[in-house]
Amino acid sequence: MSTHPTVGIRREGKSRWERRSPLAPVHVKALVEKGIKVIVQPSTIRVYHDSKYQEVRSYFAKVASVLSCEEITENFGAVT
Repeated sequence: MSTHPTVGIRREGKSRWERRSPLAPVHVKALVEKGIKVIVQPSTIRVYHDSKYQEVRSYFAKVASVLSCEEITENFGAVT
C-alpha cells in the first residue's frame, strides 16, 4: 500500500456537454511536485486533453475516491 497521498479526478459523464475539471494540468503539476500522486480517469470530452495530464506525470486508472464538479451517479465507473 502506498504511503503517499493520492488524489483522483473522475471523468465527466453525467452530461455530454460537461467539460469541467476540478483541477487543471498546472494544478496537478504542483501537486505532483509536492509528492502527491494524482490519478486521472480518462475522458474524451474534458476541457483539458488527457495528454496534458500525462505531461505533468499524472496516472490514468479507475479510483474509488475522486474530486468531482458534479454528484457521482449510480453508474460511476461504467465505461461509455
